[in-house]
Formats: sequence, C-alpha cells, structure tokens
Amino acid sequence: MSNLLLNSDKRKVNTIYSFDGYMLTFKAILHDLVYGFKWLIVALFKRYTTQLNAKIVLHELEKFADRRSATISGGNVKLRFLYNVYERDHYRFNHVYLVSSCLPKYYLGLLFYCKIFSIKVFYNQNGTGYYAWSFEKTLFINLRLSIALSAATFVFYQSNYCKRATLEHLFLTSLFSKKPNHIVFNPVETTSLNEEVSEVVNTVDLHQKNVNLYVVGSHHEVERLIIPLKLIEKLSTTYDRYAFKLIIAGKIFHDLDSLISTYAPSTSSIIDILGAYDNKMVKDIYCSEGMLLHLKPFDPSPTVPIEAMSCGIPVISSSTGGMPEIIKASAGINIQVSPNCVNNQIPPLDFEPGFENLKLYYPTLEQLNTAVIQITENYSLYSSAAKNLSKTYSEITWLSKHFRVFNNYI
Repeated sequence: MSNLLLNSDKRKVNTIYSFDGYMLTFKAILHDLVYGFKWLIVALFKRYTTQLNAKIVLHELEKFADRRSATISGGNVKLRFLYNVYERDHYRFNHVYLVSSCLPKYYLGLLFYCKIFSIKVFYNQNGTGYYAWSFEKTLFINLRLSIALSAATFVFYQSNYCKRATLEHLFLTSLFSKKPNHIVFNPVETTSLNEEVSEVVNTVDLHQKNVNLYVVGSHHEVERLIIPLKLIEKLSTTYDRYAFKLIIAGKIFHDLDSLISTYAPSTSSIIDILGAYDNKMVKDIYCSEGMLLHLKPFDPSPTVPIEAMSCGIPVISSSTGGMPEIIKASAGINIQVSPNCVNNQIPPLDFEPGFENLKLYYPTLEQLNTAVIQITENYSLYSSAAKNLSKTYSEITWLSKHFRVFNNYI
C-alpha cells in the first residue's frame, strides 16, 4: 500500500486522528443522536397506533416523505427504483433499505428501532472516506458507515472495489465482514436511453463527423477539467481530419473561464458548457457521437459511465477504483495510469490530496490522445459494445437481484 502514498506525511494521519478530528466526530454523532431520538419517539407511537397489511413495506426516507423535497439525485436514485415497486412509509414499515451515500440524519434512531423489533436492514454500500477526499471528516464518515453496516442484515456492495475499501477503511469489520452480501452495480434506466438514442449513435461515421469529448458529472477536482482542456487543445491542433469538440456538463466548482483561457486559449470556440443536469436530460447531452472522459481516480461505482454507454458512448477512464469492473470488453478503454499503481488498489486513509500526489492516477495526455484516436477510428465497434454492455446495468436487472434477496428474508 505504501507505493500509493507518494509523499507520505504523518501530519495527514494526525489530522484525521487529531483533537479537532475527534471533536468534529463527537459533535456530529451527538447531532445524529438528537435527531435519532426525536424520530424514534414518533416512530414508537405510530407503531402502536397502526397496522401493516403488506408483506414488504419499506421505510421511506424523509426526503421522499416530504413531497416538497427537491429533485432526487445521487444515492437516492436507487431508492426511487425500489419505492416505485414497493409500498413505503416514513414511520410504518417492516423492512429498511439504506444507501451509504445518503444515510438519513436520524439513522441511529432508525437502526435502534430495527434492533428492538427485529426489522431487517438491507444496506447498499458505496465508497469510504480517506483524507484526499473527505479531509477532516474522514473519521466521522467511516464511523458512521461502520455503525450502519454493523446493523445490516444483508449488504449490497456497489462493486468489488467498494467491498475491499470497506474492509480496509472502516471500523468494527469483525461485525460485518462475514455478513451475507452481493455485488450489485449501480442501475440506470438503460432501456429508455437505448431506445431514444439508437438512431443517432448507430449511424455515425466519425471520419466525416464531429468527435465530441464529453466530461460529465460533479467537477469537484479541478484536474478533471484541466486535463480535458489540455487534451482538446492538443487534439485540435494535431488532427485536421477530425473536428473535435469538448462538452462539459454538470456542476462546476471552479472558475472555468479562467481555466479555459489558461489551458485551452485557442479552442474556446469548440468548448460547450451545459451546466447542471438531471437524469431526464441524459439523452440530450449524449445526442451526438463521441466518447466520455471519466478521469476521477478511485471512483468506486459511478453511474455517469453507465449512462453514457446506454447512449452508445464509449468511455475512457483510468484503471483505478471500480472502473475496471464497469468498463469491459470494447465498451471503452481503461488506461493503466502508472507502472507503480496496481489496478483496484485502495488508497490509504492518509492519502494526501493535490495533483502532485494524484497525477500518477490520471492518464497522461499522450495516453488519452492514443485512446481517443483508437476509439475514433473504430467507433462503430466501441459504440455497439458500450450499448450492449450497458444492458447488464439496467434498473430491471438491479431490481430482480433485490427481489430475490428480499424474498429469501420474508
């Protein structure tokens, strides 16, 4: 594991396990206890004043129970698939399904309630905390996840990488390492996406058409913008026979205009910025031929590449996190990012943030250039393979795997 920590710095470990880190964790857990107790009092009253009729009534998260709530996104999307099938209620239920990335603030009260009344808890585990991602919140995040996992009856890991990161980073592993579990990748509505874009993607000839490079998602890491900007600058000045274009969609947390003027000054006219989007807009983003650049290191189980493949868009990514498990065959290219980086390796808790330490886990411009041209010159093969692979990640497949598990525990 030491080869991952490029500039080992004991201060990072001390930051995680410092007085400030402990105080932040203590205050957060105290906050969770207060919310959990409030919820528990109401839930106990509701339990003894109502009766359930269905075999499976799922606990409905407060976000869904509040009909005024904002657009459903992130881990909540998986809950929406289940809520569309099963009865659900915020207080009156006999099964609980939780997702690690969107645990409710009253989760401690909910888990205690389940323990009292022997209610089964099904738990969907994504990634874990480490310093380069969660900074001083690392201890709290991993403690929270450890508590939830320990209370689970059955665990759905979103990838093998997620499972191994859980056993590497979390606490109380002896309580959940042997719990029954399945690997179930994130679902997207692949059926509708396949149908709606089939005519667009399958009739292209990239030797005569534009080639779009898509950069999609929440752009927290500035490198995920800088590298594509450098790439579009390089490609547009190197290959005359292709008309490259960079499409950036999703929330941007940096001064993009400044980045463009610095890293792609001569190509600003071929850069489109679409901004934030929801799942209903996916087919509009990928309405033209091209490929997705998904460069985030150690991404445990992202849905963005699956959505792209559903639209016939091949994916270029680094060979870290869960990406080698998701992008297979000729659906895209997983770039071996460094001879010193073993595929699927787990970053240590004190992995230091910053591009200087992460740069070995991003593809180089030369590697990306080669991958883009390889896909461009064999586009029909890659596009077809991407669409076919995406069908294995459909919401129907995801739900059927859950049905089988639920039925075993009724």
